[in-house]
Amino acid sequence: MDYNVFLMSAVREKWLEKKDPQAAIIEGLASTGKIVSAAALIMTAVFLAFVLNGNPIVKQFGVGTAVAIIIYATLVRCVLLPALVSLCGKGTWYMPHWLDRILPNISIEGDQYFEQLAAKGAAK
Repeated sequence: MDYNVFLMSAVREKWLEKKDPQAAIIEGLASTGKIVSAAALIMTAVFLAFVLNGNPIVKQFGVGTAVAIIIYATLVRCVLLPALVSLCGKGTWYMPHWLDRILPNISIEGDQYFEQLAAKGAAK
């Protein structure tokens, strides 16, 4: 989940700049690849350390979770997610109007807050 937040926020940022899904995917993967891979390796090592435990259930949990992280970090993050974003194109970021009105408008970077603050200051 955390990996997706890093990757998709980078892809979204690049998509807003260029409006090109393929370029956004390439640049998003390039900018987050090292950090996400390092985090996946660390988590894999942590869960593989569970193998040292004497309890067979804990060992199975550690191996299973480590394998799941490796599969996610390689197949899902590097193959499946970019393919889906590329196939969906602009539709990746589509929000139905009725849902857009209901949900709060959250800006991760905070740009909208400063724009609203400047607009209020200019109106005075």
